[in-house]
Parts: sequence; structure tokens; C-alpha cells
Amino acid sequence: MTLDVRIGKKTGDSSVEQCPDAKKNICDPTHTNWPTESYRSGNNFSFWKFFTKNKDLKAIYLEMRKHPDTNDLDLALIKPFLKRINKLKETDFVNEINKDRLKWLKYWSNKSVELYGDEAAILFS
Repeated sequence: MTLDVRIGKKTGDSSVEQCPDAKKNICDPTHTNWPTESYRSGNNFSFWKFFTKNKDLKAIYLEMRKHPDTNDLDLALIKPFLKRINKLKETDFVNEINKDRLKWLKYWSNKSVELYGDEAAILFS
């Protein structure tokens, strides 16, 4: 099972227009095929574990999703969660891949709110 996450502007009840690509790598290219994009995909359970291992991120993730254990479409607005996302500490994530994922999540969450304000959204699929 794959978990895909796209961050950008809400364009419908279940769609998000991805943020424009960054001019530099936001995350380590050894950990993702999309280091400049607000899209990330994980083809095993490690991406789900990223969102559910840390208690603070898990609480945010569960509030954002109606179907957290599936790859059903779930869309959430980011602005209500942004302060909590920004409070997450890199030191609370044990491996480099998850630290990189956190860096990606924080960067694109902030960028989408900067670009789209109340329409900034995250789509899980």
C-alpha cells in the first residue's frame, strides 16, 4: 500500500493543486524522488509510521484524516494545524529519513499557508 501526500491549494472537496516547485532541494534526494516538490509518496508502511509513531504528529494526523489507516482521499486545511506542526521537534524523530520527512512537512505546510492562506491544504491518498 502506498501513502501519497500533496500540499498546496484546495481546489475542491477532494483535490489540491500542488505548490510550485522550489528552486532548491527541500529534502535530501537520497530519501525522496521529489526533493523540490510538495508531493511525497511512500510505498510501504514506513511513511504511515512517520505520521503515527510520534505522539504529537499522530494526534495532528488523526485529526486531519477521516480514514487514517487507508489510502482513501482525505483533505484537510493546514492553517488550523500549522502552529502544532511547527512545534514538532526534529530530535523526536529517530532516523534521518523521518527527520527529512518532518523538514519536508514543515517547509511545505508553511509555504502553502504563505501562498494560499485559508485555502492551504494537505491531501492524503
